[in-house]
Amino acid sequence: AMGCEAAVMAAEKAFLAVLGLATSFEYAEVGLVLSSPEGDLVFDVVVPVPTAELVGTTWLLETLIEGEAAFSVAAEPATLLLDADGTLTGSTGCRTLTGRWLQNGGVIIVPELSADGECPEELWKQDSLVVTVVGDEFRAEVDGDKLTLTSMGGDGLVYRAQR
Repeated sequence: AMGCEAAVMAAEKAFLAVLGLATSFEYAEVGLVLSSPEGDLVFDVVVPVPTAELVGTTWLLETLIEGEAAFSVAAEPATLLLDADGTLTGSTGCRTLTGRWLQNGGVIIVPELSADGECPEELWKQDSLVVTVVGDEFRAEVDGDKLTLTSMGGDGLVYRAQR
């Protein structure tokens, strides 16, 4: 048997109770609403990742985001390229990245990622954050020539399209 913290288990139990007793559903401005005698469940619409804007562009790392703090990039070039064939290449600023990527709803998943090379001590934090964000599931937002990746843990990377 698997278990979580008591609060998480209670939330799961409440969710399943409402889900199991759902008597109606409707598409509303807030998303999908399932109603039951136990209460309502509201599911937000997940906007698909704009992969057409992501794919085929070499992105240059500009900013690192760790929690609430933003940091400048310590080494260049740190790049990211997602190709239409599902391959990923890039750099952390000191190591070469290669891997595969795929889209799952509003999230980019990188099931295979390798980082080859060595980093000097002053680049360990940058290298670690890039590998963590890219290697984790992340959401991507393209705004003009800016790409922001946000990991499920809340850390992020900001890139600019290479000119």
